[in-house]
Amino acid sequence: MSLERGHDACLENSPDMIAPIPMKDRGIARLTKPVRMTLEWFVPPGESGHILAALHALMVAARSEPGYVACQLSTEMGERAGFRYMEEWVAEEDLRHQLRSPRFSRLAELMEHAMEQPKIEFALPGGMRGLEYAEASREEEGRNP
Repeated sequence: MSLERGHDACLENSPDMIAPIPMKDRGIARLTKPVRMTLEWFVPPGESGHILAALHALMVAARSEPGYVACQLSTEMGERAGFRYMEEWVAEEDLRHQLRSPRFSRLAELMEHAMEQPKIEFALPGGMRGLEYAEASREEEGRNP
């Protein structure tokens, strides 16, 4: 996806310049690389305005969540509107908690407007994962009330 415009409502670090994050909030002195969720999808141009507004609201809400590192939104406008949304979290458990949250449910609803299958990637300590990771994380909530 070629992205022409960036939205940094809550970008604290450039994705290309991410420094290791001290895990102070967990009482751990070591440094670790944050985990990342990246979503990309296209919608008809007429739907882009309300999706953009909703994504900005979700980004602002993420800032107050435990383990938040950064988030970023980029758009591409043309015959179709493209979105690239990224969130970074201190640890995998922080990300898993977010995947089980109402905020992620709203994000998933926005992706339902996609013209084709959205691209969903999770950069984790064990490697890259896809949609199955989100599904497994959300199913885990049902098993652990």
